Amino acid sequence: MEETPNNNGNTLSIKFEASTGFRTTMAIEKTKTIEDMLKEYVNKIDLSEDTIGNDILFLYNGFQ
Repeated sequence: MEETPNNNGNTLSIKFEASTGFRTTMAIEKTKTIEDMLKEYVNKIDLSEDTIGNDILFLYNGFQ
């Protein structure tokens, strides 16, 4: 994660990499929870939020 320029340090640039090779970067406000961030991601790729933890697993530094 890295801070996005020109935003007074209020957002982070989050990179998502899928095992399929799909990659995307999203600017997320620092005040958002991880759960909110994951919901934004699945909405961006046009999937239901129900897929989180079932069909899609998120790993951070090797941990779910």
